[in-house]
This record gives sequence, C-alpha cells and structure tokens, in this order.
Amino acid sequence: VLSVKETARPALLPTDKHTLLVRVLACSLSPSDWRTLSGDGRLIKKPSAFPYTPGGDVCARVEEVAADAEEDFKVGDLVVGSWSLFGEGGLAEYYKLDSKMATKKPDGMSVLDAAAMANSLVHAQQTVEQAAVKTGDRVLVLGGSGGMGTLLVQLVRSAGASYVATTSTDVDLMASLGVDKCVDHTKEQWSELAEWKASPFDLIIDCAEGVGAWRACCANGLLKPASEGGRWLCVVLTEWDIYITKWYHIFTFFAPVLGRMLKNKLGRTFSGGRSAPTYMMHLGGPESSAAIARALDLVSQGKVKPVVDKRSPHPFTTEGVQEAFELLRNRQGHGKIVIHVAESQ
Repeated sequence: VLSVKETARPALLPTDKHTLLVRVLACSLSPSDWRTLSGDGRLIKKPSAFPYTPGGDVCARVEEVAADAEEDFKVGDLVVGSWSLFGEGGLAEYYKLDSKMATKKPDGMSVLDAAAMANSLVHAQQTVEQAAVKTGDRVLVLGGSGGMGTLLVQLVRSAGASYVATTSTDVDLMASLGVDKCVDHTKEQWSELAEWKASPFDLIIDCAEGVGAWRACCANGLLKPASEGGRWLCVVLTEWDIYITKWYHIFTFFAPVLGRMLKNKLGRTFSGGRSAPTYMMHLGGPESSAAIARALDLVSQGKVKPVVDKRSPHPFTTEGVQEAFELLRNRQGHGKIVIHVAESQ
C-alpha cells in the first residue's frame, strides 16, 4: 500500500562511495516504478527490503558529498539523477543518489522539467539513434502521448523526418508537438488507414502495443521492405504488461522476441531484403552522468521540449502519490507524471 510516512533522515557514511545525499525537489515516474511496485517483475525488479521507497528519477539539491565525488559536485548544486537497473529511494525528502548517475541541472530548466527528463529523454535519444532516422524519413510512433512518446515525436523530426505520425487520444497535444497526423486509436484502427498503406513508412517505433502491432503492420504493408530502408523498432517487446515472477518467465518473455528477430533476419537474407522490414528491439543503453547530460543538452539546443502531464505536479502526500501511480498504472499520463516533493529554496 502506497503511503507517505515520516522516517529517519539518511546519513552519508564513510563507506558510501560515489554518493550524494540530496534533498529531493521533484520525482517523475516511469513504467518501471509500477512494475516494481506491483510485483509483476519481481524476479528482476525486487526492492532491496520492505517497506521500500519507490522512484529514482529526480531533480534535487545536494546536501552532502562523498569524498570521491567532490571533484564534480558541491553542496548546494541542483542536480538531475536517474538509475540504471533498479530505481528505488527517490520518492522521499532525502535520497542517497549515485553520483555516477547524476549531472548538474541546466540553467533555465525548471525543477519539474528536469525531473521529467531524467530517464525518458535518455532512452528517447538512444532509440532515435538506434533507429538511424534519416532526412526525409516517414515515421510512425505508436503511443505518442506517453512520457517517452512525447519526446520521440519531437526527436525524429529534429533528426530529419519529413512526416511524423502517431497514435494517441490527445490529438491536440500531438498537434502542438508538430505531429503531421494523429490517429485516435479508440476511434480508428491505425493499421487499416488507406493513405498509410499507399505510402508506407520508413520507420515505426512501437511504444504502446507489442507483437500485435508488428503483425498488423506486416499484414497491411505499412512499412517499406528492408531493401528500401524499412525498419521496425519495438520499445514494447511483446505486451506493455510484463510478468517476470519465475525463472522460466525470462525465457518466455525474451524467446518470442528473439525468435521474431531471427525469423526476420533469415527472411531478409534469403529474399535480399525484399520480403520484410528490419525488426529491431530497444532495451535501453547504459545510464550515466554523461548520458543524462548529453540528453539534457537536446533541450538547450531547442531540439526537444519537456512535456509534463497537465495534472502534474502531484503533491507529496499519500493521496497525491496514489493518484500519480494510478495514472501510471492505467497508462493515462500524457507526458511525464511528476510529484512535487519540496521547494527549491
């Protein structure tokens, strides 16, 4: 049960390496936070102890600095921090943050925007680079209004895409981000659109649906074949919901994806790339101070703007945190869901 309670303030210990004790100002939520909280992925995303504090994507003020981190940070710095494999401990007033997963907040960026960009922008940037977006590409992003989707529709345009389409119930938000066509998937089936069949895409990035979308795409010829540069990049590998609670679930989760990749590779090899588009999956690259800083620089360059859900920030109360997680669980956030923990002064 989610609740906000008083606990002892953590202390920086002599044994803490590469650690910052920070005063959290804002914390954003990611799908991984729900998968840990729900227990759906508990074999690989299990808290270190119970009760535990969720969250890991923060904007915070440095209160104490471990000796081996003093070269890069000092008390009073405003920092943006994230996590690598396990996000835990950030939804609190005070948090021990790995200094190797933190960078200084850019001047001019709000605390809420900084917390919102800590994780999703890094992965969005890596996704666009993996997809190798080229000038003139026609791109479809499935799930354009999520925390990562709102960034992807902007970044593929900045990378040179000439036509950007997406699926979302928030048509107005997508238009404000420069999307050329948005299909409300509750009213219209994107895979059946005649105009998209007539002019196939160069790239489809799936942030929402999974294997059913890949099959619909292939059945309706919505992607160019590999010989013409067509490529599919799945962020959602099979289904959005992930259940890994037993060891064999790791096999049942990854085997179908790897099987599709192998089948796709063999088919393209024997057909000379004429039979199908290239199938790829995105698992996310390593998070680091440098990766976060590089991603945040995209905002400074004007290549992307942060998108925070209009119902955010949520207050740091039991009711506020529960409301934020309910939006996350139901996939109703349009942009990043952010919880305001404390004032910056």
